[in-house]
Amino acid sequence: DGSGRMLLTFSHFLPRIELIPEKRYLTLPTLHEAVGSVFLEERIRRLRKECNSITENNTSDNQRDNGNHGSRHLHAFGHSHLSWDATIDGVRYIHVPLAYPREWEQRRSSLEIGSMKGEESNHRYPVCIWERSNATVAVGG
Repeated sequence: DGSGRMLLTFSHFLPRIELIPEKRYLTLPTLHEAVGSVFLEERIRRLRKECNSITENNTSDNQRDNGNHGSRHLHAFGHSHLSWDATIDGVRYIHVPLAYPREWEQRRSSLEIGSMKGEESNHRYPVCIWERSNATVAVGG
């Protein structure tokens, strides 16, 4: 479609500390001590740089995506049991937690995301996080 490469990366652990709410909003205040990985975030950046390099060598200037060198990047992560969807430094980070039943009873609003809201969240169907032509990636459920 001329928009360049799409990069999808994923990990169980959170690659950045920014992907967790402030300590005052957490039910487990020590969670900040166990999230964020410099190694993981550096690996994600290297993969993005490699993808951009390949795209630059194979894409004309008029096919590039708004200064992103033709690359769009989504990173799906887990571990925190808190839904999250944020774009930081050109990477969209998303987490769609399955969570424990008691977590759904106690703090539903911190788990609902995308199409998994309201009545739909009772079924825990997968949520579409990325779609391009005839390729779809769904997580959760």
